[in-house]
Amino acid sequence: MAALSGEVSVALYSKMQASARKIIAKEEAIRATAKNADEAKQIDELFDELRRVADDFYIPNKLIKQELRVYKGIKYEISIYTKKIEWKFLDFESSKINSMELDDYSFVSFDFRIPDKFIGKGFGKHFVGETFNAFKNQIKGAKASWTEFSAYPEGSSLGYKQFWKAFDENGDKIKAVESTDFFKIMKNNNINKLDNEQIIIENETNTIDVLINK
Repeated sequence: MAALSGEVSVALYSKMQASARKIIAKEEAIRATAKNADEAKQIDELFDELRRVADDFYIPNKLIKQELRVYKGIKYEISIYTKKIEWKFLDFESSKINSMELDDYSFVSFDFRIPDKFIGKGFGKHFVGETFNAFKNQIKGAKASWTEFSAYPEGSSLGYKQFWKAFDENGDKIKAVESTDFFKIMKNNNINKLDNEQIIIENETNTIDVLINK
């Protein structure tokens, strides 16, 4: 797959990366479908390959800074790379890595898995702030993928719930995106341009993909 990545266009490979990440987001549910050890092994191999696709082959991610920080009395480790940031809470029960990636078009995307006991403390907004402090004017836009998934509170991501609540009321995709916390945070960072063609509702996968331009 690494060889293949050098033969496809950046735009096409970016779509492949996005598709791989969507499948990875449903890893828990897919693994639960394994009926025996052979199928479990095949699923392991599948996700190994998907992670290779989801990684950025075009621009190497070199570690720039790694340090411990404290926010609202809670310690976490931040690792800043050339094209991504990873955050890890220093609690073995809450060790899933939160991350940000900057793609080849300088659009940021986030994968936050804030532990339930930390929800409401503003960590998502805080991590976004650290992203913009780290990459500043290098960021040209933002992208998000909101979906239904059992790992999220109430079975879907916050953006997914907020989008559908507004869309059911007004039927306007742009207004629905503008109602989300994600858009409001991006707007505070001067990323606020939306187009209907950049808001894609995928009913088959219960996913909403959004691009917001600077």
